[in-house]
Amino acid sequence: AFQKSILEKQLKINNTYIIHLNNKYTLKDELNLKELFLTINVDQKIAELENEIPLLKKQAKEILNAKEEELVGCDNPSTCPCPELCFPSLPEYSIYDINRFTQSKKKLAKLKQQGIFSIYDIPDDFPLSEIQKEQVLIAKNKQTIIDKAAIKEIFTNFEHPLYFIDYETFNAAIPKYKNYHPYDHIPFQWSLHILEKDGSINHHEFIATKDKDPIPDFIENLKKVLKNEGTIIVWHQPFEKNINKKMGEIHPQYQPFCDQMNQRIFDLKTIFSDNLYADPAFKGSCSIKKVLPIIVPHLSYQELAIGEGATAMIKWNEMVFKNSKDAQKIEQDLLTYCKLDTYAMVEIFLTLQKKVNL
Repeated sequence: AFQKSILEKQLKINNTYIIHLNNKYTLKDELNLKELFLTINVDQKIAELENEIPLLKKQAKEILNAKEEELVGCDNPSTCPCPELCFPSLPEYSIYDINRFTQSKKKLAKLKQQGIFSIYDIPDDFPLSEIQKEQVLIAKNKQTIIDKAAIKEIFTNFEHPLYFIDYETFNAAIPKYKNYHPYDHIPFQWSLHILEKDGSINHHEFIATKDKDPIPDFIENLKKVLKNEGTIIVWHQPFEKNINKKMGEIHPQYQPFCDQMNQRIFDLKTIFSDNLYADPAFKGSCSIKKVLPIIVPHLSYQELAIGEGATAMIKWNEMVFKNSKDAQKIEQDLLTYCKLDTYAMVEIFLTLQKKVNL
C-alpha cells in the first residue's frame, strides 16, 4: 500500500498484485514457472489501508530527518545491528536474556524505566511467565538444579544400542529435484554415533557431494548401520522428525523406515528445556551451543571452520552447485562439524549418567 502510494506520484497504476512462490507446487520432470508462482490481486486490501498511508508517510519523513542518536531504540541486543551503540553497558546476565522477554514490550519498558537491566535486580513480585520466573530464580540462587530421579527414570527406559544422530539440510526456494516443494529441506548429510551397552562407541557418517537428489543414498547408507532396535537420540526432535516425514513423502518406498525411526526418537534437549537440569550459566537457553561448554567444557565449536547450521547450508551449496575450488576442504569441514554435533550429545549423555549415578 505504501509503495503504491509513492509510485502513483509518477505512474498510473490500474491494479496491484503480489507474486510469490506457491508452497503447494510440486516439481515434476520440468520446472513450470506458471505453477511455481501465485499472482494475487491486492487492490481491495490496499483500499482498506488507505487511511493509514498518511501516517506511514509522516513516520518515514521523521526517520529521514532524524539525527543518528534519535534512531537508537532497539529492544533486543541479540538482533541489534549496532549493539555497542544501542546497548553500551549491559550487565553480563541482563533482562534481555530472559526467555521470550523481549516479546513483552510493556514489561521490558517497565523495567527499563526503573533502571533495572540485570536479571538479579528484578523484583520477586514482578509479573513473569512460569518459565521466566524459574529462570530468574535459578539465576538468583546461583545453583545448578538436577532432578536426578526424573533423569534416571528417563534413561532407564532407553533401549541399547543408543543412536545419537544429526542431520544437515539445505532448503532451496526453487525445488531442485523431483517431488520437492519450494523450501523443502534437502537432507544432504548425517552423523551417527552408536553407544553400545558395553560402553563402546562407533561413528558412522554420510555426505552427498553430487548434484542429484541425496535421499536414496542418504537412507540406504543409514539403513546399513541403524538396526531395528535401540533408542534414537537427537537434539530438537521436531527437525529430524519432520525431515524423516518429508523423506518418506518424497520417496514413498522409504516411508516405513522413516516412520519407524520417528517412533524411536528421544529428544535429549528436553532434559534442559524441562529444567530437569538447569544451570545459571545456560542463561535460560537449551541450545546445544549453550549447554555443551557448561556440561562438557573440553568440547567446543569455537575453532571449527563451520560452526553452525546456516553456514553448513551455504558451504554445501557452494560445494555442490557452484563447483567451489575448495570443495574438498568444505566436505571435510562439514564432516567435522556434523560429527561434533553427535559426539557432543554422547558426551552430554555420559556426563548426565554419572551425575545421576547410572
